Amino acid sequence: MNLKEIKGRIKAVRKTGNITKAMESIALSKLKGATTVFENATHYDQQFKHVFKHFASHNEDASIFTELPRGNKKLYIMITSDRGLAGPYHNHVFKRIEQDLNPKTDYILPIGKKGFQYVNKRGYQNILNDIVLNRDNIKTFDYNRLATLIIELFEENAFDSVWLVYNKHESISMHEASIEMILPVDVSDIPQNETHIIETEDASIMMKLMINYVQSMLLQGLANAKLSEHASRMIAMKNASDNAKDIASKLEIVYHRARQQSITSELIDVINGSNV
Repeated sequence: MNLKEIKGRIKAVRKTGNITKAMESIALSKLKGATTVFENATHYDQQFKHVFKHFASHNEDASIFTELPRGNKKLYIMITSDRGLAGPYHNHVFKRIEQDLNPKTDYILPIGKKGFQYVNKRGYQNILNDIVLNRDNIKTFDYNRLATLIIELFEENAFDSVWLVYNKHESISMHEASIEMILPVDVSDIPQNETHIIETEDASIMMKLMINYVQSMLLQGLANAKLSEHASRMIAMKNASDNAKDIASKLEIVYHRARQQSITSELIDVINGSNV
């Protein structure tokens, strides 16, 4: 490469580094908001599950939702993002679901553009015709529509069990793909010798609680996934920025060597010319 080409490459690498640095800062700012949502969602999920499981374990109308799976036909709710540039974030989810998925009998409900594209590209059975987007603000997500659809399909025996697959947040630098069964509800750890007084008719409140339960599970999964996504993207962009700095530094060394060599060659030509 000549000096002009090297200089052009240095300029291009620095521009790329500036872009990745800006994306790193954006991810960091979103990470703070996602952390608050995650903490609130975790607290709500723990409190609601405690109440709901006690109610479901003592309610005959809930038996269809609490009995052990009747077969092996599964629905996987797979939570992904709408955007890439997040390191191994999506690969973790894809590899995890492939460990358990039976393409012939199981279906997938993908949340996020990347998941929808992955399911259709692999030819897996997708129960959705349109993409369910996963925006940064998960408070605006249409939980009720998906929760109602899932419960209706489960009541119709379309599936024997429903599973949630998502990236579970462990720390800023670590997350792992997790899979949890959300239907039927596991109430085996609830004591059966308790009594509860319900002010509303059981049949009317049971379905409302079931919808709230599925919504709570979706919220918990989305909160974990979104926090993991922002953390993964921040780290990926930081690594990209650091790599850009290293490449620019190495190119500068190459540039200075080439420039020095060019000057030396010119001096030699001048000296040789003066001796003629």
